[in-house]
Amino acid sequence: AMSRPGVIQDVDLSKRSITISANRYTLATNVKVHSLATEFSSLYALKPGTEVGFSGSTSNGKKVIDRIWQLPPGSYQAP
Repeated sequence: AMSRPGVIQDVDLSKRSITISANRYTLATNVKVHSLATEFSSLYALKPGTEVGFSGSTSNGKKVIDRIWQLPPGSYQAP
């Protein structure tokens, strides 16, 4: 299982693809999205520039995210 923070760079909902801090991931069909305002949000809340934390696993060589949560601005420090 993986769990890490990052910044969204690109989202392609038609392909269930998201790029976070230069890494491409697949969004699980049942991905849970948590925003700062609500416990459960929609994939449309995932915008480029948003700081997020996420967790998931690797399946058939693809990194799949099953949980993603919005972080307050300024909380992610790039390594």
